[in-house]
Amino acid sequence: MQTIAWQPQIGDPTFAGWFTVFSYFLAAFLACRVYRELPKLHHSYPKQRLFWLIIGLLSLILGFNKQLDLQSLLTAIGKYYAHQQGWYERRRLIQGAFIGMILILGIGFIAWGMRFFKGILIHNWLAFTGIVFLIVFILIRASSFHHMDQLIGFRFMELKLNWILELTGIYSIVFNALWILRSKR
Repeated sequence: MQTIAWQPQIGDPTFAGWFTVFSYFLAAFLACRVYRELPKLHHSYPKQRLFWLIIGLLSLILGFNKQLDLQSLLTAIGKYYAHQQGWYERRRLIQGAFIGMILILGIGFIAWGMRFFKGILIHNWLAFTGIVFLIVFILIRASSFHHMDQLIGFRFMELKLNWILELTGIYSIVFNALWILRSKR
């Protein structure tokens, strides 16, 4: 009998893995600071506070997810049902469709965000880009598409592309938050 092959464990117990978790928590902390400090700034808008609250919560969740590795649970559930329902041999087609759907949803989210947060993105575009990039990246990584796994496992100067991409999204949020906090002075 086929079972879901997943156990709770630390997802990436390496220095880079823990540094990434720390970076997510740093982004969450700074986003919450921006949320708290925005009423004191002259260019603060209610939607901007909502934006930073959402960024803070998502960063916190993604930080916990980094080591809980919940996207691996999603992958394990997908494999289980693929075997159970007899379409595992055609999984590449499903994975490709999943990635396409994630990219379309990502583009849709960007379009929605640009409309909903219109007027505040001039000060927050880097954080907005960073969080959208992170969510799309994590969902595509969860698809367990072999070619995607090979790509993100590629090393550049002893750094995995996976780390570079994830940290780029996180530090887009961090730098945007620092810029806003610095403009307070």
